[in-house]
Amino acid sequence: MGPDAEERAAERPAVVLLARDARFAGVARLLLARHGFQVHTTDDAREALERLRRHAGQVLVVDAGDSFVAVARVVAAIEAMSHPVGVVVVADARAPEAVHHLNVLPKWQVTGQLAAEVHRAHAASLAGGEPTSG
Repeated sequence: MGPDAEERAAERPAVVLLARDARFAGVARLLLARHGFQVHTTDDAREALERLRRHAGQVLVVDAGDSFVAVARVVAAIEAMSHPVGVVVVADARAPEAVHHLNVLPKWQVTGQLAAEVHRAHAASLAGGEPTSG
């Protein structure tokens, strides 16, 4: 890998993709990999959080599925971490009022913009912004 390729790779955060929807996980993984991201996919929130704890400078892309409360818990755990983690939340449905602080993006409409959303979430986390993105 040459110096230019190494610089470009360093600018791209690693992505942890937390999704139970296998179809979305496959599409998102492919799209992000095409943009040069290293993507780790899991459907287990504990595994995702452990990976995020071990490696700084990552972004979590999480599919809210049918549990916005579970996503809110994951985001709260991320906020308690000692290093910044960017977060992109996607869902089929609109977020209920109880989790209005999450900026939820439409799952199937964001796929074309997912790489840009990951970059935005990463930049916001490094700047000390909110852990949620969109």
